[in-house]
This record gives sequence, structure tokens and C-alpha cells, in this order.
Amino acid sequence: MGVSKRRNELRLEKNSTRDVNRSYSYVFLDKNLYVFQALTLIFYSLWAIEMDPISAYSLTNILFLATIPLVYFIMMRYSYQIEKNNNSGNPVEVLLKDKILMFSAILFVVIIFIAIYFPIPINII
Repeated sequence: MGVSKRRNELRLEKNSTRDVNRSYSYVFLDKNLYVFQALTLIFYSLWAIEMDPISAYSLTNILFLATIPLVYFIMMRYSYQIEKNNNSGNPVEVLLKDKILMFSAILFVVIIFIAIYFPIPINII
């Protein structure tokens, strides 16, 4: 999120007075944004898969696995929103302006909360 904010700052404020903006190029920040998104998705997926190693057949495990596509959707929706020309890349601003992204983030938090605090085993023969 920090890279995307810096990227949009550089795009919107071409004559910025901030010294740090002179150190980056738009292409560099764009490439790093996509690398960090890919790494985030990979590491989150690994975490979600291994979150409940004791019981492979549990609702908790299924809920964690169900969040992987949701995280992917949230990341892609955020990327789509920062590509638009009408925002600064500020994560709070992007989240509050996009109702789909806000609903997805709330759904993610609810699913994780249920999976962590209300583990439900499934009895499979």
C-alpha cells in the first residue's frame, strides 16, 4: 500500500518538492507494487493453508482456505482503484470510496474472526 501511495504521489505531483520523490521512477514503483502484491498473495496463501494443521477436515480450515480468493479479489480491486486517475493511492481514501472493496474487507475480517475464535470441527468418516 505504501508503494502504491508513493506511485500515485509521483504520478499526480510531477513537480513535487519532496526530495524522496526524486529517488523513484514511476516504472520502478509500478513493478515493485506488482512484485509485493504477488509475494503477499503467496505468503498469505501459505499461512492460510497451514493455519489449522491439526485437523485437515474442519470448518476452520475451510474458512481459512476460502479467504485466499477473497484476498486475491481485494488486492486486485485495490489495484484497479489506484490505477484510476481520480485518487491519491491513500489506502483509507480508496477503501472508503469503494463500497465493493469495503464490503470485501469487512467480509474478510468477519470470516477470519469466525475461523479463529469459533473453530468448528467436521466429523468425516
